Amino acid sequence: FIMRYFGFAKEDTFGTAKTTPTMFLDVGTCNLDAPSDPYMEIPTIEETPRRAKKGFYSPSGDIEYAMDLNSIGHFLYFNMGGYEFTEGSDDDDPNTHEIWVNSGRVLPSFTSFVGKDNGNANDFEHIFAGCILNKLSLEISDGLATVKGSIVAQKDSKGTLRTDSQVTIAEAYPLAFYEVTTKNNNVDVKGQISEIL
Repeated sequence: FIMRYFGFAKEDTFGTAKTTPTMFLDVGTCNLDAPSDPYMEIPTIEETPRRAKKGFYSPSGDIEYAMDLNSIGHFLYFNMGGYEFTEGSDDDDPNTHEIWVNSGRVLPSFTSFVGKDNGNANDFEHIFAGCILNKLSLEISDGLATVKGSIVAQKDSKGTLRTDSQVTIAEAYPLAFYEVTTKNNNVDVKGQISEIL
């Protein structure tokens, strides 16, 4: 299958799939899929196993995309769990999004929508409910800032593939290395990683 799109939406209740994505991303790679073999073979003296027992079924996979300001807040929230928004009044008092590590053990879940197209009647939208970010990494080198996320999901289902007019990618341009600053205790330490350790 060729991946046509990737979208996501925060769930109100874990594992209860949303029907419409909040946002679509222009992802570089996505291999989020159902497990290839969720069965356990039962040992036998025969050359070919005759029986199998249902095993652990957990869809999983990774996504990678060029970081932009519209989407990174969502993934930081999915990874840490704490979030508060404060509306500002003007340019001197801008809107503030605070994201922190939640003291609880439960992370927020989301539904993922992956458009899969192989050019025939088998095209479909693969819907993954109960998605949790198992791992999140941000990489900033001498190119674009990239986000890599490892996702595990509770269950998956099939839906109708969305048309191009139904998939809108936000106009925000990805961040380049020269647009990113790293601070420790509000002191710029970009290029001085040893000072943080």
